[in-house]
Amino acid sequence: MNKWLGVIGMCLSISLTIIGLPTQMWKNYQLGSTEGFSVWLLVFMTLIYFVWASYAWTKKPKDYYLGVPQTLGFFVY
Repeated sequence: MNKWLGVIGMCLSISLTIIGLPTQMWKNYQLGSTEGFSVWLLVFMTLIYFVWASYAWTKKPKDYYLGVPQTLGFFVY
């Protein structure tokens, strides 16, 4: 299961970088402000934090360098 969490986390992170962020940047550019910030982008980022945190805590041995910041990021978002 841990291997699949890593693969899912990697795919989601790449998707966010290739699709999510440029789309939001273009939207901000067109509007001239960040007023229309996408809620779905925040949901997607929270999901990515959750998957990476789950990966870090289920890994043997636990990966504290990945787990702590991703868990904090999940709760902040």
